[in-house]
Amino acid sequence: MTRASFCGLTSYMSDPKDYLEYIENVLGVRSVLISPDAMSTEILAIPLLIAVQDYNSYQVEEKELLGKMIAALKIDPKYIQICDLNHIHEYRPEFQITFAEQVGASQTRLVQTLAPRVLLKKPELKKQAWDDLQPVIHFFRSR
Repeated sequence: MTRASFCGLTSYMSDPKDYLEYIENVLGVRSVLISPDAMSTEILAIPLLIAVQDYNSYQVEEKELLGKMIAALKIDPKYIQICDLNHIHEYRPEFQITFAEQVGASQTRLVQTLAPRVLLKKPELKKQAWDDLQPVIHFFRSR
């Protein structure tokens, strides 16, 4: 089992140990082969987290538009981590961009903008999304 799939399964449980207890006590499995790093609950510190709602279900066209939007930020890719919105608890970003189906109120250093999936359906909203990304560009240019 990969780390990503393990983390996805444990999102329903508070701790990976809960998951292993469930497997043993409910399913009757007596041993599980898993790498030690998959059990790590360490939160990763990163400069920029890009959290995308339903990212795991994105089609090629949606991923291409997301890639173009990220490239337009002109931020070195080594500072960027992309994840599904359901996995943001695994990271401690300095700055976060959230791409979602609907945009809510922003928090400090949190940018929420429309997802590429929405922008492909409603191209007239691309300017709004670009305007939403401007604080990120300014933040990284000033570093």
